[in-house]
Amino acid sequence: DDIFLFANTAVSGTNYDVTGIGHYSFGAHKILPRDASDIVGATAGPNFVTINGIQNTAAPSGDSPELGNIVTTRGVVTGVLLFGPDTGTFFIQDGNGAWNGIYVFESGTIVNIGDSVEVTGTVSEFFNTTELTSVTNITPLGTGPLPAPAVISTLNASLEDYEGVLIQVQNAQNFLNANTTPNPGFGQWDLDDGSGLIMADDEIQPYALTAVAGSFYNVTGIAHYSFSTRRIYPRDLNDISLVTGIDEISGIEVNVYPNPVKNNINFELGINSFVVKIIDVTGKTVKTNTSVDNKLTISTSNINNGIYFYSITDNSGNIIATNRFIVAR
Repeated sequence: DDIFLFANTAVSGTNYDVTGIGHYSFGAHKILPRDASDIVGATAGPNFVTINGIQNTAAPSGDSPELGNIVTTRGVVTGVLLFGPDTGTFFIQDGNGAWNGIYVFESGTIVNIGDSVEVTGTVSEFFNTTELTSVTNITPLGTGPLPAPAVISTLNASLEDYEGVLIQVQNAQNFLNANTTPNPGFGQWDLDDGSGLIMADDEIQPYALTAVAGSFYNVTGIAHYSFSTRRIYPRDLNDISLVTGIDEISGIEVNVYPNPVKNNINFELGINSFVVKIIDVTGKTVKTNTSVDNKLTISTSNINNGIYFYSITDNSGNIIATNRFIVAR
């Protein structure tokens, strides 16, 4: 502030070294230069840009407004890749929600989740992923609070807004992938909460989990884009939890009985037409039946004992309810 009436016109986007007296007035902390000599155009270091300033873009391409610029930014480490050719590279985030995370393509400096760091590098676009590359400096700033995961749909997890951001998808079903295999392999598995697919991957945490096709999960992780696929990277086993039962997703009354099942399983809903799929633990659909009113009985006499899942949808394919049940005779 110019309380001391110095003659200076600051140029937006320019770095300065400023000397002055710390002061507080009109609800703001300030520095009060005493004369023009207290303000010197800095010659060292690139401009500081927040992660949001790097990522937030209206460009149809999704390219950063800082593309090609050398910038300095700060954030808290949310995840470090532990496997693959990019081992040691990491993600940082500053604040919660969309546009506030970024991938740092630098593996020479050891960082850990929760570290607060300042990073200087070049803003690049690598196959539609905004990254900091050619990193020249990583300065530790201590530790910082981890951001809260943004709870979003599996469809929104595929948006540019959440690239590099800690997210959580809920009640997402592990579906068969496009190659009609139970899961894509290589520690990858597809998730869909009914809005669209997102792929979970184990590049950060080698989670000891065999995703069961047809089961529902809550998954927390970092949204990323690689190999032409939008992904979510869980960080540890606590980021993955099996949802043991989801009923009345759409608010429609659902009654399913008995469980365990011997020869028949009954479905009673608050609508007059619906479709029920019975899915085994490998993800294979073993039965599909459509109701003609609000009740449906499906015979289980010709399927083996074991754990199965039912998925109830309306005639448009929207999920109404799902859960698992046991056939035991």
